[in-house]
Amino acid sequence: MPRASYIDYKFQRGWQADLSPVMASKEELVLADNAYVMDRGGIKQRFGTEALNTTALGGQVEQIIEWPRDDGSFVLMAIINDGTNINLCKINPDWTTTTIKAINNTRIPHFFLFDKFYFIDPGTAYYVYDGSTCSAVTPNP
Repeated sequence: MPRASYIDYKFQRGWQADLSPVMASKEELVLADNAYVMDRGGIKQRFGTEALNTTALGGQVEQIIEWPRDDGSFVLMAIINDGTNINLCKINPDWTTTTIKAINNTRIPHFFLFDKFYFIDPGTAYYVYDGSTCSAVTPNP
């Protein structure tokens, strides 16, 4: 049975991300909702959020993915549900969106390998996106 949550401001052993909450000691931080970690290590309550874009993205954002590229940059991608279509989109630096692929699910499993973004549209196919084109992955004969 998991132990009850409590507030402790010491966290002398730091953040524990590897063990289950049941196995973590009382001096380790396991979960911090709505918290802001200050530069010198203190923790305080986050007071709110700030919108980064001034225009809407055209639907409900279901999942956000940061794709790390080999050159050190990051590509921000999102699954956007506009009510009729669900699309995997690239979010451009000016906060416009570029549709990469129409998909059937609001969440996708994904991974990155050799500067390519691989994802599965559950129930349909396995895809690879290289930054310019998206295609289905086919096995070698």
